[in-house]
Amino acid sequence: MVINADQILSVFIYIVLQARIANFNSHVRLINEFVSKEVLTGNGGFYAATTAASLEHILTMDEEMLRKLKGVEKF
Repeated sequence: MVINADQILSVFIYIVLQARIANFNSHVRLINEFVSKEVLTGNGGFYAATTAASLEHILTMDEEMLRKLKGVEKF
């Protein structure tokens, strides 16, 4: 089974919502600020960018979508 980029983003969004990390926006900014450029251009950069994209997506969701996602307990 191959997972495409949209599916990976959906998985990250689910994980971020379930983790309920306090000040998650600050964590993402710290990663981007203090991680070296070499790390950000490799696999670590992919995960950092995907995490930032999931945060941005969550921040732009409307209330109805967030309520639906909060009701999801299992895949």
